[in-house]
Amino acid sequence: SPTTAFEIIKQYYASSTVHGLAYMVTEDDGVTRWTKLGWILVVCFFVLVGIQSNTLAYQEWRDNAVVTTVNSVSVPLENIDFPTITICFHGSTGRSMDYLLETV
Repeated sequence: SPTTAFEIIKQYYASSTVHGLAYMVTEDDGVTRWTKLGWILVVCFFVLVGIQSNTLAYQEWRDNAVVTTVNSVSVPLENIDFPTITICFHGSTGRSMDYLLETV
């Protein structure tokens, strides 16, 4: 069983289903150092792309946040315009549709 953090990470990479991670830690003779280096560069590049993408998405959200709450609680609920809701039943229309319409 692995004892150091490096051995745990190496074991995780070797058994991971994420393509490329196993190539970075394999001891297989068919995988050269250049192959390992290439996979390390590819994985690191796309980790950086993911971080950058998440950072841009967060900044966009922070700058243009979508309001999802009603600021005024003094307005009666009946006076708030709600969007139209369309319910599409794909398949049989029977008791479930009647029950839904009765409860609305």
